Amino acid sequence: MTLSPREMKLLGATAAAVLLGLTAVVLNRQVTRLREVRVLKAEAQLEVFRQQRDLMRRPELMQQLERVRAQLPRHPEGRDVRSDISRQIQALAQQSGLRLTGLTPEPEEVLEEIGLHQLTIRCTWTGSPEALVGFLVRMQALGPVMDVRELRARASARPGEALSGSFLVDSAFSRVDTAQLSEPSDPGSAP
Repeated sequence: MTLSPREMKLLGATAAAVLLGLTAVVLNRQVTRLREVRVLKAEAQLEVFRQQRDLMRRPELMQQLERVRAQLPRHPEGRDVRSDISRQIQALAQQSGLRLTGLTPEPEEVLEEIGLHQLTIRCTWTGSPEALVGFLVRMQALGPVMDVRELRARASARPGEALSGSFLVDSAFSRVDTAQLSEPSDPGSAP
C-alpha cells in the first residue's frame, strides 16, 4: 500500500504531535522533580543553619539547663516517687478547690541526653472554671518542676459541677545517690 503525499504529510504531522506531546509530558515531570529537589535542598540548608545556630548557642543553653536543674527536686536512686508526686498534685488541687477523680501514673522516663527524669501522671477532674484556673496558676508557680499538658474540659454531666475533664502533669526531677541527697540543694538551705 502506497501513501499519497497528503497522507504522508498527515502521518508526519501526527507523529510530530505525538512526539511533541510525549516530550512535554516528560519535560513537565522533570521540571516538577527539579522543583521538588530545589525545595528539599532549601529545607536541608535551613536545617543545617538551625543546627549550626543551636551549636553556637549550646553554652548558653547548657547554663539555662543547669539553672533549671538546680530548681528541680532531687530524689534518691531507685526510690518510687509516684505517690509523692501524686500527693503533691492532689494538694495543689485541694488548695484550688479542684476535685481530682483519678490519678494514673505512667512509667518514669529517663531523659539521658539532659540528665533528668520525668514522671507523667494522667489526671481526671471535676470542678468550676475558677478552681481549674486556680490549679493551673498554682502549677505554674512551681516553675519547671511540673507542667500541665493535653488539658481537656467539657461541661459536666453531674449537677452542681460546671466542668469535668482530664490533663497530663509532667513532673521533672533528678536522681542522686543517697549520700548526695544529704547535701544542701541550694546555698541557702540547711543540711
